[in-house]
Amino acid sequence: MIIHELTPYERIIDTVSRLFYQEGIHATGIDRIVKESRVAKMSLYKYFPSKDHLVIAYLQKRDVRWRAWLEEAVNRIGATPEDRILAIFDALDEWFHSSDFHGCGFINAAAEFNDEQRSVHDIVNEHKQLVHDYVKQLAQAANLTDIDRVASQICLLMDGAIATALTQKNMNAAQTARQLASMLLIQYR
Repeated sequence: MIIHELTPYERIIDTVSRLFYQEGIHATGIDRIVKESRVAKMSLYKYFPSKDHLVIAYLQKRDVRWRAWLEEAVNRIGATPEDRILAIFDALDEWFHSSDFHGCGFINAAAEFNDEQRSVHDIVNEHKQLVHDYVKQLAQAANLTDIDRVASQICLLMDGAIATALTQKNMNAAQTARQLASMLLIQYR
């Protein structure tokens, strides 16, 4: 069995992905990233000329990973197209009860940067739009009416559940949101 050793670039990305999500972007300094990723500072700056470049790479990687995780979980949990919409909240419930839950990495990033940091806000908005598009596809597969509105409302419930679980330590927030989503879907059948 050949074990792939991570490249310096991969170690940096893995390190910032963990630290930025768990501890915050502004709370994580470059020296800590260098130390924990076991790279020279010059190597870090070779790949990422500034911390802003690290933030962008982190958010782009988190987007791909998070949406893949959500889609896999929804397909694993939901049997029918409508079940898959509700399975979003079952997946969130699993996440909230994991040791790796620290809220939405995108909402957290948006909260740390003002509107002048357009690149960060652009990536956050793009992620939220891609999640909306995914939920819209699920609503279309379930033959619901007004699929854009359904997707917007489900996404609002998702973000609300994530924020509630994080800020209020209410680990049942996803199941509460699931109940609301279930009632919501009735009016779009």
